[in-house]
Amino acid sequence: MSGKKTEWAGRLMALCLGVMFLVSGGAKVVDLSSFVREFSAYGIITGQPLALVSAWGLLALELALGAALVAGWRLRHSLYAAAALMLLFIVAVLWAWQAGTTEDCGCFGSLVKRSPSEGLVEDLAILAVIAISWLCVRKAPSDGSLPRFLVVVAAGLAGIFLPFAFGFSPSAVLNPPLPGAPLPAFVLSAPNSPDLHKGDYLLFVMETGCDHCRSDIPAVNEIARTPGLPQVVALCPNSPAEVVRFVSLFAPPFSLFMVSQQDFSALLGSAPTTPRYLLVRDGRILKNWDGRAPTIAELSAK
Repeated sequence: MSGKKTEWAGRLMALCLGVMFLVSGGAKVVDLSSFVREFSAYGIITGQPLALVSAWGLLALELALGAALVAGWRLRHSLYAAAALMLLFIVAVLWAWQAGTTEDCGCFGSLVKRSPSEGLVEDLAILAVIAISWLCVRKAPSDGSLPRFLVVVAAGLAGIFLPFAFGFSPSAVLNPPLPGAPLPAFVLSAPNSPDLHKGDYLLFVMETGCDHCRSDIPAVNEIARTPGLPQVVALCPNSPAEVVRFVSLFAPPFSLFMVSQQDFSALLGSAPTTPRYLLVRDGRILKNWDGRAPTIAELSAK
């Protein structure tokens, strides 16, 4: 392949990488709360404020880098930065995989769910493409023009400000619903759905594919079948098809309703992962349990 063709092949690969970073960042923009939660679940950075700032900054960096690759701004240096970012992701995924702290790598936000092992394979493949792209363009002239730089800056700023347009609330992440707080305002739109702001309920905040949630099902079933305890209502952000599969697999004796990703994030707050249980009475949270189902004794003593 001639030098010019090699260069254009490298630029095409860089363009595809940039689009991938923009799609990945865009998915996080739409639901930054979920990304912050997944980021926190890695357990690398402790303290919710620092995790929030780090995840938000990473989003802005990812979008800026994607724009740089698409625009061809200082391409060799942008590929260096992309490689560094992927190495950071790989180290984080290896950490999470070894520690077993998360089931979702969070690579594409809530758009696509990937296990740490799947995320690791993808990240290694992307790193290889970055290396090939760099080899192809390493002798190409660098374009550091102001218009292209402004595109990069605009993309980074979009990562900072656009999440607000999709309902992101830093206070909801930093101040999750805890005992004494009112239940976040939302309405279940399904037919015959209960008004969760009236009466006693145990809310099972879950995801249908979550292994920890599934392992809790026997305990939740026992609670649902025990007379005198609050009605169990499960809430999840999954698709109708995923809910149907879950119900056919487990035949739960409790109701399962879909909520928006935004409402789901508000219910979870800073909880690092599902499941979360909220004991509510007339729209006010009495108690919460994160990561485990409450015992019948705990609920009987409410």
